[in-house]
Amino acid sequence: MTISKNPFSTQVFVLRCLGWISVATIAMLSLVPGSERPHVLATGLLEHFVAYAGAAALLAAGYTAKRQLIGISVLLPVYAACLEILQIFIPGRSAQMIDAAGGPLVLGSELFLCCRYTTGAGNGRLLSI
Repeated sequence: MTISKNPFSTQVFVLRCLGWISVATIAMLSLVPGSERPHVLATGLLEHFVAYAGAAALLAAGYTAKRQLIGISVLLPVYAACLEILQIFIPGRSAQMIDAAGGPLVLGSELFLCCRYTTGAGNGRLLSI
């Protein structure tokens, strides 16, 4: 399936909406008290990685310009660090350095997504950053 590069296409609109919904969901789950937060995967670090990599993948599929991809790669780890700091003020939650340090790991996966094969051109060229 190829994704249209037209910023007004339905596919791009849906991918962008899903990306921003996932970003909002991450904030909601990060800022609820610890006793109310669901745990779906084996470890919290794995949950962080899957959540941010999924959000990055959706946003990268919806925003394909090089400048937009670099913005996603820079701003998502900053967003993760801000949410981690805000957890200090939430009952039953604590900010952990390991969770904040997970940002560079997420950044690495996002940069990989930024270097993925282009889908609209169909020529298989890598995006150059």
